[in-house]
Amino acid sequence: GTANQVLQTGGAGANPSWTNVSSDWVKLVETTAGGSESSISVDGYFSSTYKVYKAYISNVCFNSDPTGYLNFRVNSGGSAHNSGYYCSEDGAYATSSANTQWAGRRWNAGEFQMGGWNAPTVDTTGTNSSINFEVTFFDPQSSFYKNVNILFGGWERAQNYTYSGNLAGVIHQTSALTGFTVKNNATATFRAGTKISLYGLK
Repeated sequence: GTANQVLQTGGAGANPSWTNVSSDWVKLVETTAGGSESSISVDGYFSSTYKVYKAYISNVCFNSDPTGYLNFRVNSGGSAHNSGYYCSEDGAYATSSANTQWAGRRWNAGEFQMGGWNAPTVDTTGTNSSINFEVTFFDPQSSFYKNVNILFGGWERAQNYTYSGNLAGVIHQTSALTGFTVKNNATATFRAGTKISLYGLK
């Protein structure tokens, strides 16, 4: 066999053979922060093979205590695209005694500020808290404006409340996307262990 093939039975009385794995859900790449990165980019994995992609951004925590948003931009031609971001966003946060709903938007902005709340930071919460994101890309290589949906949730910075929400976004970019970039909206670096996994769906 060759790399990534599996040994498959041919049925009763037949010899097994090496075959390619056929799956409608394929992990394309996984990257983990080492603890000094100011941004993380996943690029070069969008292709005509898949029409939908899922990115899981997990264990997000920063090493210092700035404003704390996670900025999200799509990449085109290998570089982050920095204009024409539109979205509606809503969610809820809860404390030990109350819960509140909220809504927001980004209109012709330079990025999506995912979550809308301050992310955990090592200097205020240690390394036990995080926020997590699920990003869905729809046909990122089409000539249409690009659509993404983002689900998110976790602790805020001081662990006074936990929150969850969703963002439905459109980016005015008709060129094919090649990937995406995430960073802190100020200057913080990612805590070691922040992870991004990208999957393709047929």
